[in-house]
Amino acid sequence: MHASKLPYAPQDATQVDVSFPGDIRFWTRNLGVSEDRLRAAVMQVGTQSSEVRAELRRKRLVNETLKTLRVFVFYPSINHRDWWVLLPGAGQQTFASEGAAVQFALERARDLRGSGRAVEVLQEKITGTWMRVVG
Repeated sequence: MHASKLPYAPQDATQVDVSFPGDIRFWTRNLGVSEDRLRAAVMQVGTQSSEVRAELRRKRLVNETLKTLRVFVFYPSINHRDWWVLLPGAGQQTFASEGAAVQFALERARDLRGSGRAVEVLQEKITGTWMRVVG
């Protein structure tokens, strides 16, 4: 393979050097982050690649815990008459009536709020749009 076709790798893979465009491209692709997030992590913890990885992982975990949990209430499809509720973690329950499905979704949302995270209940309408359910 021609030398110019070889994948780029930094001179020192133990250091994240944000002063070279090739290194920035390598680390943003390798770590799956934007250049701004990479630079912020380097400013926070220094250039040691293991520390930068740990900082980005920590920020990713913090962002995950701040995400709103959603409970979905789906309108019955043409072939099925049941309403169904999709819970975080892919739990699913079916109901014969809209009222029972919404009540169950609101109860689960109340339980999930105990974890300290924001929770919202969304209900699908016949038009295919979503409406926030308050309860």
